[in-house]
Amino acid sequence: RIINNCVQGELPIFPGAYTPSEIYKAWKLGASMVKVFPAGALGPSYVKELRGPLKQIKLLPTGGINLHNCIEFLNAGASGLGIGNELFDREIIKKRNWQGLFSHFKIFFEKIDTKKHFKKR
Repeated sequence: RIINNCVQGELPIFPGAYTPSEIYKAWKLGASMVKVFPAGALGPSYVKELRGPLKQIKLLPTGGINLHNCIEFLNAGASGLGIGNELFDREIIKKRNWQGLFSHFKIFFEKIDTKKHFKKR
């Protein structure tokens, strides 16, 4: 129902899913992109395997995405990345080190620069 309401209101919706059936159902209901969770535990190969039969669906791996695996997920076919705890470092925020947080963000953005690292599909 939530997906339908968002689609009718022309609002982007990114529901979470785990199995191929759940991912397909979310997309069929009109999801703009489907979050695949927990991506870190499933690994980039799961996204790559999903892309075979579900290549028309935009996948957004979420949960466990970090500096060490982000490019692998993009190269596996992810249309984007859901990065939370790894991006918003709690210790940096706790210390209110806003310049440090900016520098931390910059490391992620430079690593994920699609012009340098993203394979063509």
